[in-house]
Amino acid sequence: MSEAARDELLRLDQLAVHFGGRRGKPPIRAVDGVDLTVGRRETVGLIGESGSGKSTLGRAVIGLVKPTSGSVLIGGEAVWDQPRRAQRVTRSRVQVIFQDPSEALDPRMTVAASIREPLRIRDGKRRPEHDDVVHSLLAQVGLDPAHGDRRPHQLSGGQKQRVNIARGLVLDPDMIVCDEVVSALDVSIQAEILNLFARLKRERDLAYLFISHDLSVVDHVADRVAVMYLGKLMELGGADEVIMRPRHPYTRALIAAQPQAVPSSIRQPAPPPIAGDIPSPAAPPSGCRFRTRCPHAVDRCATEEPLFRELEPGHHVACHFAEEIRGGPPTSIAVAGRTV
Repeated sequence: MSEAARDELLRLDQLAVHFGGRRGKPPIRAVDGVDLTVGRRETVGLIGESGSGKSTLGRAVIGLVKPTSGSVLIGGEAVWDQPRRAQRVTRSRVQVIFQDPSEALDPRMTVAASIREPLRIRDGKRRPEHDDVVHSLLAQVGLDPAHGDRRPHQLSGGQKQRVNIARGLVLDPDMIVCDEVVSALDVSIQAEILNLFARLKRERDLAYLFISHDLSVVDHVADRVAVMYLGKLMELGGADEVIMRPRHPYTRALIAAQPQAVPSSIRQPAPPPIAGDIPSPAAPPSGCRFRTRCPHAVDRCATEEPLFRELEPGHHVACHFAEEIRGGPPTSIAVAGRTV
């Protein structure tokens, strides 16, 4: 086995998740043939508009949704090919933190009980050492052990998300799927939570699949960035390469649409927004899926689906004209405190 394969924690091979498709109706192709890897101690940011399939992909990774086709491999083990008991062990290596911290917590349970619950399920009963684990995790995520006796309604939004992070860590996973984990928080609290994720990554050798629509957040945390549109990857590469030198029209449009954190007097004129709405995943366009909204589309884009190909080492793009799309974004914007 190669060094790269040994260092690979998650692999998605032609992953597809379709819903419906009965009584003569076409299926909803939420995820439609995605290849993606996440290495140990790596953070991969997954970005795209609402409806692009990001959250469905994340749910397939953690086993909440069974793939229609393709495979999910965790540590080299094909999860859905395993017996149910082995699946539980393998899937426990990847945990999830959801967008809404309030909805993710049971209002009837104390904070300590919520964090302890995965241990109780795994071990079949509550054990004395579980309390020590809970207190240690509360301290690690920046909460006082006294918070363990409180219920969710007694906590702020940031505190609730810290509880969810502690619960995600309780089984000592290798990787965490973060699904829009800071979008429901105030900006000042977002920075604290992102710094917490960075510290936990160092201290616990964690990997992250960080799902977000906010490029400034992804740029702050990600080693690599994957851009998803209508169930497929459009671009994948190092975070600096994708954000500073995007090669797909969709990536460029996403970057241009980000707010400019500068005074209006020196703000660069923004290009027109992407035309139209994202098409239905039940009837995706032929050829390139972005062609109906792409300013560069030609007849070839309607008849031939572009290959997801490597233009430069580690930088993949699904566009017929990626070689001609060079340079920086179509306008200057502030991303994570720097101008691009």
